[in-house]
Amino acid sequence: MKAMNVASAVGLMLLAITQAGAQPALNTDSFVLTEKEAVGMLPAEVAAAPTVKSFKWSANGKYLLIHRESLAVTPAMLRALASGNLPAGPPAGETSLVLWDKAAHRSIDLIRLRNGLGSIREFEWVGVGGMGIAVVDEVVPPPLGRDVPPLRRTVAWRIDAVGGTAKRLVVAGDETYLGFYSSPSQPMAAIQLSRELDPPGVLQPSGLLKRRIEVILVKAAGSAAPPIVLGEGMSIHSWSANGADLILYSIVPREPGRKTRIDRLLMDPLTGRIDPTPLAEGSAHLVGPAPKREGDVRLLSTRQSLAVPQGAAGRAVHPLWLVSNTRASAISQALVSADVGPSEISPTVESVAFISNGALMVSQLVRLPKAAFLAMKEAADTATALSNAKQIGLAAMMYAQDHDEKLPGSGDDVAGLLSPYLKNSDILQEMTFTFGGGALKDVANPAETELGYVQRSGGRAIFYVDGHAKWKPDGK
Repeated sequence: MKAMNVASAVGLMLLAITQAGAQPALNTDSFVLTEKEAVGMLPAEVAAAPTVKSFKWSANGKYLLIHRESLAVTPAMLRALASGNLPAGPPAGETSLVLWDKAAHRSIDLIRLRNGLGSIREFEWVGVGGMGIAVVDEVVPPPLGRDVPPLRRTVAWRIDAVGGTAKRLVVAGDETYLGFYSSPSQPMAAIQLSRELDPPGVLQPSGLLKRRIEVILVKAAGSAAPPIVLGEGMSIHSWSANGADLILYSIVPREPGRKTRIDRLLMDPLTGRIDPTPLAEGSAHLVGPAPKREGDVRLLSTRQSLAVPQGAAGRAVHPLWLVSNTRASAISQALVSADVGPSEISPTVESVAFISNGALMVSQLVRLPKAAFLAMKEAADTATALSNAKQIGLAAMMYAQDHDEKLPGSGDDVAGLLSPYLKNSDILQEMTFTFGGGALKDVANPAETELGYVQRSGGRAIFYVDGHAKWKPDGK
């Protein structure tokens, strides 16, 4: 039997609280129905403060890598910019790579760079575990008192999500290009270092640039293997379909009257052995993995125009919805957030991450048996209807006290008359007022005289002249 995740256990606990007669403990409007379950969202938590540029889920859905930038902007700086006084250097701030741990509900700064002293070029998870690779361009200022250019270098960092650490693996100088290729299924990555050996634009007799290209394999343990030097005209193209071998581009020098040929060769990254036989089109090594099967829910971002006061500039918002993939679902979508940027559901379909107002928010998904959820929703709807009906009934009593002990009638603008006596007058929109009006003293049996009701699926909450409310199921 598959173990229940924490979010679903929390959901069942809240369900039990609701069914025990307390006020609804879980917002049923945040759920959608699938074929067998109800999937909903717990309140979102902050994974990283503004400003988040990008993020990526690990394949196991346990971690997020987050690229974050922050600037220390002050009112004085803004006034100076408005007057045309540009700062001498970059504003104070930093760029960082942040790790968020789902189980610990904790964020850790793995890599931090002061503004102007580097940038995070790219980052990626490796395989299905908790290892990642980040490529960072760094600027090292010269020592004090020395009039020399700053040192520029590119560093490949290994990310250990389980340990919450990052360490330098490979450092490349300014004249060497560093790139990396993450295996889609195996816990390893290949780092490629490329450096031109001839002056820019100078070609060899073969028509190729003379480059030294090295490949460094990084395994899950975090160690970097000795570099493998590729032959002339070779470079990494991608990983093979099974994620165990590297596919190389091999540029075959052109011959007189013939075009340059590009072959694709297979290389074993563990041994460095290259199969000289070119891969044919349609080779199993070139065919990508089967597309991932879509889960029972997905995210949908829409665009809507925001109503603004007259004279104000209009703007659009981008609501994010959790949508059921079950056809003809009775409850097919639920609002995640009213205005978001990039968003992504975790590969395990257990969490939703989205950028809102520059911050990265994460909402864990709750899974409940459909029948249990529908019972919870019915109980929640009943409790809400009874609460609203009682508030309306009390508002009618307060109105009568202010108007010579007289109640409004169904022919009056009841909503307008009772609105001042309610904190939330929106509940009047679902009210049907049935009392004909008149003095309280003329009501013979206040506890049995109906003022009106609030309709819900399956019944109605009736409120009476004495201020109490009672649920009446349909058909009774």
